[in-house]
Amino acid sequence: PIEFYINAFEKALETNQAACLCGILAAEASGLPESVRDALAEFTLRNIDWLERAMKVEHPEWQADEIKDTASLIFSALEGAIVFAAMTDNPAHLKRVGERLQKLVE
Repeated sequence: PIEFYINAFEKALETNQAACLCGILAAEASGLPESVRDALAEFTLRNIDWLERAMKVEHPEWQADEIKDTASLIFSALEGAIVFAAMTDNPAHLKRVGERLQKLVE
């Protein structure tokens, strides 16, 4: 399941040739209306929650704090990588980050 999540970021970059809206908005969160900040936080937490549930299935031996930290790391790394890849017109960067993340959760 994690590889499908990572692939979604890669497909988004390939299709839109831009960073995802979540990362762009998050960079400007302090200037956004509260309702938009709340929606952005909810979107982020839902993504991390999905990753946590996926990792619980893939790694039932992991402790809860390890799963939570890894889910947050995956989301944060992919958000940063897609912004960097779009900014530098270097989709290979996102691909490399995705590959490293997959190895992390093997």
